[in-house]
Amino acid sequence: MKHLLYNHIRQSTLLLLMFCIISTTVTQAHAAENGISKKGPRKRLAVLAFTANNTSAGMARIARNAVEMALFKTGLYDILEKEHINLIMDERKRQIDECRDSSFAAAIGELLSAEYIVIGSVDRGAFYVIQVKVVDVKKKRIVIVETSRTSDSKKIRRTAERISRTISRRMERLGKKGKPLVVSAAFNVLTPLGYLAEKVDIGFGFTLNFLAEDIFFKGFQAGVSARFIHYTGKSHEAHHAMMVPINLVLGYRFTIEDFSINPGLGMGGSYSIVYYYRDRTGSDYSGNAAFQPVLLFSLDLTYSFTPILQLQLRPEYAMIFEKDGIIQFLSAGIGLALLF
Repeated sequence: MKHLLYNHIRQSTLLLLMFCIISTTVTQAHAAENGISKKGPRKRLAVLAFTANNTSAGMARIARNAVEMALFKTGLYDILEKEHINLIMDERKRQIDECRDSSFAAAIGELLSAEYIVIGSVDRGAFYVIQVKVVDVKKKRIVIVETSRTSDSKKIRRTAERISRTISRRMERLGKKGKPLVVSAAFNVLTPLGYLAEKVDIGFGFTLNFLAEDIFFKGFQAGVSARFIHYTGKSHEAHHAMMVPINLVLGYRFTIEDFSINPGLGMGGSYSIVYYYRDRTGSDYSGNAAFQPVLLFSLDLTYSFTPILQLQLRPEYAMIFEKDGIIQFLSAGIGLALLF
């Protein structure tokens, strides 16, 4: 019994240590995003005046200023001042009409000593359509294009800010090989169902997810998830139970402004240990371990604080298959995710 208690304490300590490591990592990453700690030079970019098509120049200025401010607030870029840009543009006004293509933007970028130039437009038809392009000055080509629309002129600023967050995420991926990676950690509260509810009470858990995004097509996710689950027992039934499910996960991200919905399906196995009482007095107990197939359904609800930091709410339903029946439980979790 002492040996089992020692193992339980050791496992709980390791779980707490893992949570501290993840929390520290997330804190450092969030600090780096806000300019507290930076590794290497920041990207130097300039946001040029947006063109207006079938709408007022004021609408284009609103969109342009919103994009500039949203990019500046990330703390990831050195933004050239608009006055400095205007000065260069005025000096070249005889050669300049409007910024409509990547070659022009690249030429201006060289004059400004910028790495990237942001150009855009506001077009009015049935909707107001905002299009923003990022030009790599060195490569002299467009590397990012994002478009969004709104039917309300009062939402021009908000729409431009939303585009900026998407652009910032994509800019952080420039020059990196492979697909975007999402690493998340969550704390879970679990409710046993059916057969399992007869043996144990409410439980808690910890989840780590590693998902690659945009596999095969945009939004599709694939990766691995690992969980540690602990249940308290019932008098003269199970003393307690522990499970370690490991799954291959497939999912899809539906994005709505700063929010996203991520339904997922996990398939794998769970190493489960149930500790039963040996006597009616409850003074001794022993463990019964097994490795069993598991099927997991999840629905992550996320909110993006910054281009790479998200808050996640994670409801889940799981089935673990054993000889005597199906072990089922519901889980509600809250955690953080980082996009690399």
